[in-house]
Amino acid sequence: MAKSNNKARKRNTSKSIIRTTRLKKIISMKKNLKTALYTGLITGLSFGLVDVIAKIIKGGFQYFELYQTLLFHGILFTITFFVLGIIIRILTKSASFLRKFYPITGFYVFFLFFIPLTIKQAFFYHRSFFFPVIRNISLIVAGIITLVYIIMLVKAKKSKNNSQVKTSLQNKYLINKIVSNLVFLLVIFIIISFVMDLFQMNQGYSIPEYSFSGETNEPNVIIITIDTVRADHTTLYDPEIKTTPHLAELAKTSVVFDNAVSSASWTLPSHASMFTGKLPSNHMANKKHFFLNFQEDTLAEILRADGYNTAAFIGGPYCKEKYGIGQGFTNIKDRMDWFEFSLIYSKFSLKNYLDVFFPVNEIVGADGERTALEINKDVFEWLEKSKDTQFFLFVNYFDAHDPYNLGKEYRPIFMGNASSVLKPSQTPDEFMEEFNLEMTRHTDVDQKEVDLILSMYDAEIYSLDKQVQLLLDKLEELGLMENTVIIITGDHGEEFHDHGAFFHGKTIYEEVLRVPFLVYHPDYDAKRIETRVNNMDIFSTVLEFTGLEEPEGIDGTSLLPLITGQGIYDRDYTIAEGFGRWQVGEAEQQISMAKDGWKLLKVEPKHKYIYSGLYHLETDEYEQENIYASDLLKRSEMEQELISIYHAD
Repeated sequence: MAKSNNKARKRNTSKSIIRTTRLKKIISMKKNLKTALYTGLITGLSFGLVDVIAKIIKGGFQYFELYQTLLFHGILFTITFFVLGIIIRILTKSASFLRKFYPITGFYVFFLFFIPLTIKQAFFYHRSFFFPVIRNISLIVAGIITLVYIIMLVKAKKSKNNSQVKTSLQNKYLINKIVSNLVFLLVIFIIISFVMDLFQMNQGYSIPEYSFSGETNEPNVIIITIDTVRADHTTLYDPEIKTTPHLAELAKTSVVFDNAVSSASWTLPSHASMFTGKLPSNHMANKKHFFLNFQEDTLAEILRADGYNTAAFIGGPYCKEKYGIGQGFTNIKDRMDWFEFSLIYSKFSLKNYLDVFFPVNEIVGADGERTALEINKDVFEWLEKSKDTQFFLFVNYFDAHDPYNLGKEYRPIFMGNASSVLKPSQTPDEFMEEFNLEMTRHTDVDQKEVDLILSMYDAEIYSLDKQVQLLLDKLEELGLMENTVIIITGDHGEEFHDHGAFFHGKTIYEEVLRVPFLVYHPDYDAKRIETRVNNMDIFSTVLEFTGLEEPEGIDGTSLLPLITGQGIYDRDYTIAEGFGRWQVGEAEQQISMAKDGWKLLKVEPKHKYIYSGLYHLETDEYEQENIYASDLLKRSEMEQELISIYHAD
């Protein structure tokens, strides 16, 4: 009996020891994961806080960007350290080492990112991380930081005394308290901002009251930009292309410019030029400075000061208020997606690295645009309320922009035999996901592949044309066509391997400069104008339409003499400015001047992909025959003219 009791006691003792051991392991694991989560949260909020401070210092941010920046980094690093905590707990059981591992790793990750990034932003801001010098420097710095990290981990592993690791935040009560309070405040800020943001978005769209009581007989003004639509893919300029039948119908009562170009080949500088009347090198809203300065007098500001009710409805990211385009608009709606952090870049954003390795936008479902259908809903509501005011309305349609995923129902109209390039059961969208549109210039591409992409692009334009007509129908319904000037233009075109690549913003060849441009004015007869003009001239033209004085220092000129046939149009050239893709070493500065049927393209520094050129557009409208090296006399004449234009002041 005694032996039986002893055995029972031993079994119970053994079970108790096992339970105690298991309990200790569970407690140890919980402590480990808690430390991992907390360190991840601190690291993430530290990343986010640096990004937020950079945004605030620079200015030009929207309120929701701040909490979303903190939220994104906090979640990302908390999850990362949680997974790391599980892995490291399997590899080691030393509680002493784990307490030192997490803060050391947090500092390591922080410095591993920010030291190379700071070097890049300080000395190579306009270069990609793939630029050889930056890549090599970053690898060397990362190697040094990693070596220091490994040495610290080895010391921490050998150390038996917690006090030997002087840098541990957990052994410094005061610092730990400060950090804890800061984390608490940041988390509260995120929660409150998140709730307020959801509330505001669920409240829907509100229209501010228009309070001006003055009287004027000047017309309403509407500027519509159809982003990324190149002129030669519209019915306006080629009746055989059936993409824009409704614009072609409007052209019957409008002034159409047959040879209109933009001052830049991407959205921000082009719109900035339209709204300031200045070239990109003068308003500085370009790839070297992503912002239209507040010192500029914009068209919206001038019209609002004269009593106009101003509003803007934005479809694409680079017309957003944060880039300065919203100056002067009393009412602007430019929110693309709820989680818009995925579309935001700043000098010290983790996205500088993340987007190189995996597509954050696809993960969170952000596409960076609002469709014309969505925009029209808001525009119609605003027009209903504002129809009795004198207004200036800006509408930016973004539907024709890549990845050409809208207007799918209209693709069969334009696809023809181009679908033969698709694999069995492959959709055009799947083809686009696999096709490398960011290829190095002059990579060989099958023309059938180009035709397929073009058909998707044309379908988008066709779909957009229908939405433009719905807006025109609404204006007619509200009785606004009789006292409203409507200007429709593109901000730039699009390249489809015309000069060896795709998209826009890389060159200033004709395919990315020539844009649709028409002006509907109830007082002027329809006509077509062959004179080459720049849509930067919209600024001066609208001011003359409305009888307002033009500011000094304007590069553009009024198109009213061409529209009315009265007065003198004193501009015989057009200028465009652009920049190439630094990440693949393309040209960093491009300037073009077109005059009397000739076009000079200056590229600095020289590069094997994009080079200076001289083209006779009257016989070579697609710029395929470069006579820069052969016609030295004409080249010298054009170069002298270009110099005189830039030094006119």
